[in-house]
Amino acid sequence: MYKNGDKYVGSWKNDQFHGNGIFYVTSFKAKYSGTWVNNKLHGQGVMEMEGQLQYKMEYNHGRRIK
Repeated sequence: MYKNGDKYVGSWKNDQFHGNGIFYVTSFKAKYSGTWVNNKLHGQGVMEMEGQLQYKMEYNHGRRIK
C-alpha cells in the first residue's frame, strides 16, 4: 500500500507488478483489473469507477491502444 492509500493486489515478479492484478486508486474511487508486465499495463483490462462506470481498455507495455 502507498502513503496515499492506493494499493496493488496481484502477481509480482522481481518486485514489479507482473501477471494478473488489481490496482486500487483511492483518489478517483477507481480500480483497474488486468494484466501487468514489468510494472506496466499490458493486454486487456477493465477500469471501474465508483462501482458503476466500466471501461474496457487495452495496453501494450504501458501505452493505451484502445
